Amino acid sequence: YLSGSRLTVSALADGAGLPLTTTIRRLDLLAANELVLRTPDPSDRRVIIAVLTEEGFAALAGAAPTHVEGVRR
Repeated sequence: YLSGSRLTVSALADGAGLPLTTTIRRLDLLAANELVLRTPDPSDRRVIIAVLTEEGFAALAGAAPTHVEGVRR
């Protein structure tokens, strides 16, 4: 993932294997901490796009080594 990466909330939920409502609650927390921006899709106002911010990318990059180490155990 790169800073500025964009995914619809539905695609993010599907990819994470989470219910849409759970994904929305988690995105609310990430947005409150300025790690993700939620923007409307310009081609379909019913769709919300999640965009990783610079701060979100930094948090992801910082957490990645610990995550990888935990997965390898």
